[in-house]
Amino acid sequence: MDEDFEVLAFPDLFPAGKGGFHPNEDRTRKLNLRRYYNQRLLNFDGRFSKNVEYLLTAQYSTELKQVQGNIGICIRLKKGQKFEGRKLTAGMLRNENDCQKMMHKEQA
Repeated sequence: MDEDFEVLAFPDLFPAGKGGFHPNEDRTRKLNLRRYYNQRLLNFDGRFSKNVEYLLTAQYSTELKQVQGNIGICIRLKKGQKFEGRKLTAGMLRNENDCQKMMHKEQA
């Protein structure tokens, strides 16, 4: 969640301490997270693609962002609906027991 996690976690790949992905950074061409990592991994010098930890971090970051986006879509689709007789709220999604019940109901 930290915008500087990439630079702080991989100082060998970012020796100047800058150049990581910042969604608000001024760029001539705006990049989403997936395109940013694609560019990094296909870079001509290969230092990013040769670092296994960086590869796994890139995969985790993009998958996490995708899951968060999908959750947001599901919440908007379910807005105003009820679960177990109660109106669906953000608090219910924060409650681990309620989330488990919802997942089991969806799988059934």
